[in-house]
Amino acid sequence: MTKKKSATKIISILLLIILIGYGLWAGKHYIEQRAFESGAASIITEIVGRTIDPACQPINLFVGEQKVDLINVTCIDSETLPTQEQAEEAAATP
Repeated sequence: MTKKKSATKIISILLLIILIGYGLWAGKHYIEQRAFESGAASIITEIVGRTIDPACQPINLFVGEQKVDLINVTCIDSETLPTQEQAEEAAATP
């Protein structure tokens, strides 16, 4: 009977340790996910805010070695925009 009680205690303690470990891991994962989402929203908000520049200055964005210039489309004269055919030709050119 004592061995059975000891085994039950050991199993209960192991399950408790596993549950506590899982709770800590899940909490950490939740916090990391919320931090990522908050950072992404903050970056998007900043980019949108910077594109509403009344002086219509482009924004330089970098991802590694790649560079992209963003500008609000309301700053672009519609006569200078490429036609659909010109855009397709430019996209097809390597």
